[in-house]
Amino acid sequence: MCQIGTLINKYFPASHLLGQKLMFHSAIWSMDGIQETTLDQFTDNAVSKPSGITQAPVYYIALCAAEQQYLPEVDGKLWLFDDAGESVYQHYHGEIKRNMAAGGIIAGLEKEIETLRQQSEQAIPIKPSWWQRLLGKN
Repeated sequence: MCQIGTLINKYFPASHLLGQKLMFHSAIWSMDGIQETTLDQFTDNAVSKPSGITQAPVYYIALCAAEQQYLPEVDGKLWLFDDAGESVYQHYHGEIKRNMAAGGIIAGLEKEIETLRQQSEQAIPIKPSWWQRLLGKN
């Protein structure tokens, strides 16, 4: 058991420790309703079926009670919370648009720099000043 669980168990005889993290998944579901949930994980061109989430949680949620009967049943459950407004995707798409626009600006500036570089190479050489000619500093 992790240190958090040990600390909680010191003060609460009954507890469940849950992990929480914002994650990105591709969801495929039956339009007739969901009866079962499976988790497939893709790594290095392989597919595995882990028995649980393999990433470390960012947050911990402790459900605590004086007696086990007062705790909800959580064993083996996974809760998915949906953002109906898809705000994460909207933010992501906005960032992609800004990055693409920045790429276009950078490409334009790089072209301008190259044009200026070529122009400077073709420019008429500047004559040395009178003192440079006098001292032989060409």
